[in-house]
Amino acid sequence: AAWVPPDPAFLARIERALGEVALLGLNLAPLPLEEALFALSVSTRADHLPRLAALLRAIAAQMHQRRSRALDFDPDAMLERAATAYALVRALARPESLADEAARAALCGTVRRAFAPQDPLELIGYGGER
Repeated sequence: AAWVPPDPAFLARIERALGEVALLGLNLAPLPLEEALFALSVSTRADHLPRLAALLRAIAAQMHQRRSRALDFDPDAMLERAATAYALVRALARPESLADEAARAALCGTVRRAFAPQDPLELIGYGGER
């Protein structure tokens, strides 16, 4: 499939949501913001941006931990993820950042579902019952 540049409106929505994370996420961790981040991460527009999608899911998970007062909530990690996601969005919004294929791969990330091709395997069933 041919590479498609990220939608500027989609990146702007993510940037606004990350701004709200900085304002409200560490203190109030509102459920609508958590849901919005998760929805953005699983959007079809995020399919070509797996690195950003993973960061958004991680931030949403941290917000859930904050709201539920989980002992393993780490505000420093959440702030670092939000800052990294914000910097990534800003870089993705610049066409010159994506001109080089290597830079594009580093910024966009790779999908773990993209497995390396393998030779055909011969499988033998074991332990089945009729």
